[in-house]
Amino acid sequence: MGSRLPIEVTDPTPQAMSALWEALCEDPALADLPYKVETNERGQLLMSPTSTPHSLWQAFVTRLLFAATDAAGLGGKVLTEAALLTSQGVKVPDVAWISGAAWNARSNPLLLTQAPDICIEVMSPSNTADEMRAKAALVFACGAREVWILATTGRMAFFDAKGERSASSILPGFAAQIEPP
Repeated sequence: MGSRLPIEVTDPTPQAMSALWEALCEDPALADLPYKVETNERGQLLMSPTSTPHSLWQAFVTRLLFAATDAAGLGGKVLTEAALLTSQGVKVPDVAWISGAAWNARSNPLLLTQAPDICIEVMSPSNTADEMRAKAALVFACGAREVWILATTGRMAFFDAKGERSASSILPGFAAQIEPP
């Protein structure tokens, strides 16, 4: 009945969770899964199926974020599905922006331990508001400055650690309503 994971987490320390993630990244059996893979606080895999509309929104927001950070002269890196070690396992924001200083300071090439400055989640019909709030709390605890949530209608909601904002403080001109791609 299936194969065992390449490593078993019996003590979910950051070191053990990092080792698990590195083993998962190297596991050829997981290389071509059509799922977004995350872990929970016990090191168990969480897999979410991908969909074409979600993928299209993710690509579109990535392009918009790259253009906005470039126009603002922010530098840094725009990332898709960057693995972030949190207190509840590895979480993977759909899109993110990380400053150049934070990018250069990272210690693990496969896994971020400090959240990107901006983490963006693209909602899918299977996502819930509670799930997004919980994930936002985890990335804020890891140092994210903002979390943006894109609804399937194209509405972008901006949050900082204090709650919802009318606009991003990092990229104040970023559109709160995005026309579907």
